[in-house]
Amino acid sequence: MELDDDTVARIAGEFRGLDLGDPRRSKRVLKIVAALARHPDQTLPAVLGRNTPLEGAYRLLKNPNVDFDDLLEIHREQTVARAEQAKEVLVLHDTTTCRFEHADPREVGFLPTGKAGFFAHVGLVVDAGRHRRPLGVLHIEPYWRAKRSGRGSRAKHLNGREVASWKGRESERWARGVQACQEQLTECSVVHVMDREGDKYELFAHLQEHEERFVIRSKHDRRLSHEEHKGLSLRETARQQPMLLQRDVHLSRRVASTAPRSKALAPSRPSRGANLSITATSVVLRRPNTLSADFPATVSLNVVHVEELHPPPGENPVVWTLLTSEPVDSAAQVARIIDIYRYRWLIEELFKALKTGCLFEGRMFETRHPLLNLLATSLPIAVELLWMRARVTDDPDAPADEIVTPRQIKILRTMGHRPLFAKPTALQALLAIAGLGGHLKRNGFPGWQVLGRGYQRLIDYEAGWTAGRARSAKRNL
Repeated sequence: MELDDDTVARIAGEFRGLDLGDPRRSKRVLKIVAALARHPDQTLPAVLGRNTPLEGAYRLLKNPNVDFDDLLEIHREQTVARAEQAKEVLVLHDTTTCRFEHADPREVGFLPTGKAGFFAHVGLVVDAGRHRRPLGVLHIEPYWRAKRSGRGSRAKHLNGREVASWKGRESERWARGVQACQEQLTECSVVHVMDREGDKYELFAHLQEHEERFVIRSKHDRRLSHEEHKGLSLRETARQQPMLLQRDVHLSRRVASTAPRSKALAPSRPSRGANLSITATSVVLRRPNTLSADFPATVSLNVVHVEELHPPPGENPVVWTLLTSEPVDSAAQVARIIDIYRYRWLIEELFKALKTGCLFEGRMFETRHPLLNLLATSLPIAVELLWMRARVTDDPDAPADEIVTPRQIKILRTMGHRPLFAKPTALQALLAIAGLGGHLKRNGFPGWQVLGRGYQRLIDYEAGWTAGRARSAKRNL
């Protein structure tokens, strides 16, 4: 995959003004970023060559004076500026696992499998307007484990209250991420969005104390206040509410995780249509017994419950329970909460863009410091790739020239396998590119790899087209 000059310039602009204590270092960073932005899915030797530029890049990434946070500082500043221009934003929070099969876990960190890798907790800022444009990564907290967790872990021998009393637990990263983003987005209206891993009473207490707005998917069927709910649980209470609205949605195909716990929570599923029943109410959560009296005894919030009415035989019904600070007094308000949560998929796509589109897990460094520095230089590139693909998903009828140049449209019309309208849409252009990469219509929406192949072929055709026109012009002189 090769990106065009305008895209490369935009990505490089995320690092201009970088201060690493030596102007030569900043200049080197710009060269690395420009090379990776041009070919994000290729190796460093492929984009820099096996000579002085490559050696300089290795020295820079391994330099102990070049820090991960410093490399991302300008991108953060520009993300805040874009967020302030948007005025209303969503911050999508999630954690991803970065695996490095070639490395020694003693140098990089241990994953639960015993292999080498670390985790990255990310806060992605998204424009809350019509297009939901990804604006940048405002918070990222890498963390790693010094030894393999699992069998023999001390957590196996402690009760819930003892585990909850630990200081510096990994689960506290959710509140840290919210706080870090809020401190920088003081001029914006912000809603924080999280999946089931964010369902933590401590986090709800933090959000309520600081009057932060949120939409978080429930993982636990929590206990509610006896006074308010007469012994009913969260989901029992939500299900007993009158149906506020129904909605027909398309469910995308899902491949089950190989991890047993994840597979149980999200088994494989074919794509299908679903008719959803939606209810909403207000609830008062009780503090879990595992938490101390340092946390409030109750937390009040709103709940939106989504459940599939008539799932196909043999299929589990779709069930979402969303906990939120947002009002639920009308069908329009409830529909808005569901739409906010549905855009959480963007952060999962960001991780795919990082790992597949930018080949991050394929980088062959064997220690953590250069890998973290490469993570900092790759994230702005991944955000740009995410926008290109998300724009088509969000608004397939947008003009094609929002994602490709007029010249590329001509080439797709001439060399592509799929016909284009006189004024093609962004979706038609994207499918034409995917067709060049071998995409078949029956396989659904094209993924990162097939788009990469198609885009690379389009760039190759464009290079041949340009060279041919140049030769023709030279002969006519």
